[in-house]
Amino acid sequence: MDEDNPTVMAAATVSREDEGMRLDQFAFKYFPDHLCSRSRSRKAAHAGRVRVNGSEKESSYFVVSGEKI
Repeated sequence: MDEDNPTVMAAATVSREDEGMRLDQFAFKYFPDHLCSRSRSRKAAHAGRVRVNGSEKESSYFVVSGEKI
């Protein structure tokens, strides 16, 4: 994956089990092949490449059941 110009898109819906997890932790858990590390997951969220229901959120955002990541 090219960190400067990512082309891979993936999506997941937050389950009740994962509710309350930080966005960067959720993204790394469900997209490890795309993000490779928690650090990269945080950077992607800060850059607006990890979105919640289409909106940018901080990496420290706590996800809610039913949201689309």
